[in-house]
Amino acid sequence: MELRLCYLEPDTSGVHQGRSNLVALVKRCLWRGVDLRLAEVTTRDEPDFRVYDLVIISGRGDLGRQFLARDLRWLRQSSLAEAVEEGVVVLALGAAFQFMGRYHQAPRRTIEGLGLFDMWTEAGEDRLTGALATSVRLPGLNTYLLGHENHRGRTWLGPRARSLGRVITGLGNNGLDDTEGAVYRNLFGSYLQGPLLPKNPEFVDYLFQLALERRYEQEIYLPPLPNLVEDKAHQALLRRLRLDQSAPSPQSAL
Repeated sequence: MELRLCYLEPDTSGVHQGRSNLVALVKRCLWRGVDLRLAEVTTRDEPDFRVYDLVIISGRGDLGRQFLARDLRWLRQSSLAEAVEEGVVVLALGAAFQFMGRYHQAPRRTIEGLGLFDMWTEAGEDRLTGALATSVRLPGLNTYLLGHENHRGRTWLGPRARSLGRVITGLGNNGLDDTEGAVYRNLFGSYLQGPLLPKNPEFVDYLFQLALERRYEQEIYLPPLPNLVEDKAHQALLRRLRLDQSAPSPQSAL
C-alpha cells in the first residue's frame, strides 16, 4: 500500500514545533509496511492538496498565527477547500484550526478564514492553558484524545458545525461549552498539543485508515500494532488526569 502525505508548518526560524507529529506518522507507516510518499511544503511550493491522501497543517503559537495570517490569501486561493470536499483527510492543529473557520477576530483586525468549518474565533485577554482530555466518538473511533492546550483564541461553533469531541479535563474551544475541535467530512481541527499524535496512536491509525480507504476505494483493515511505549504514555496521562477509573467512558460521555 502507498500513502501520499503533505506536511505544512510555519517557518519558525528552524524550530519545527510540530515535528514530533510528523515523526509519529512516518514511523507508523514504516511499521505497517506502508510506502509513504512524503512532501514537506511551504507556501512557496503552492502544492495541489488534491493529489495527497493525508494533509497535516501545523500552526502552533503566535508565530503560527502570523504565518497563517500573512499567507492566508495564498491558502484561500489554493486547492485545500476542493481537497476537503473530495474527501482528502486533513488535520489542522492550533492556529491552523482557527483559520479553517469563517473568521478570526484579532485585537486590531478581523482576518477572514477559509470557511471550511462553520465557526469563528475571537481573541481573549488571557490564554487557555493546561492539560486537555477530550472524549471522541466518531464512526470507527471511540477513545480519549490526550494532550495539552495553549491558545488565546475562543472558538465558537455555529449550528452547522460538529465538535471533534467533548472536554473531560481542560478548557477546549472556548472554556465554556465543553466542545473541543471540529469535524467536517475528513477535515479534523483541534487545539490539542502535547504533541497530539505520538500520545494518541489510535487516532493516527484512524487517520491512516480513512486515507487508505479513500485511496483504494475499499475497506482497509489495519491490524493492531504492539504499542508498548505509546500505550504506556497514554495510560500514564489517563492516570495523571484521573481518567483511568473516575471519568465516564468516551461512549457514555457523549
